[in-house]
Amino acid sequence: MPDPTFQIPKDVIEPIIQMHISAAVATALGDKSEILNAVISQVLNQKVDEQGKPCNYAHHNVTYIQWLMQTAIRDAVKQAIVEEVVKHKESLRAALAKELGTPGKSRLAKALLDGMIAGFVHQETLRYRVEVSVK
Repeated sequence: MPDPTFQIPKDVIEPIIQMHISAAVATALGDKSEILNAVISQVLNQKVDEQGKPCNYAHHNVTYIQWLMQTAIRDAVKQAIVEEVVKHKESLRAALAKELGTPGKSRLAKALLDGMIAGFVHQETLRYRVEVSVK
């Protein structure tokens, strides 16, 4: 006489197996706060390049936390400089006009002056941009 077999539906067995696997993994991992601390420490101490991307090259000696701090400080300094330059836009224009000699009479001097002022007060670039067109 053959041994009797029982058919247990797959949808009944899978959740039970999954629950046991999850419990075993959680037990093997131990304390969750230790894992979180280790992961956070690893992220903050990861060596990064100039863009903050992980990098394995030996000449990148900056950790992610150092890069974040440098970036935040650089942005704050840049913003403070932009705010001060914008406050003094007209006095900068006058000083540049005086240096150029004859503002308003020369199209080249006017274009140079306008480009320099725009470069001083443009928050994203802080560079000189001068467009000169000759007709």
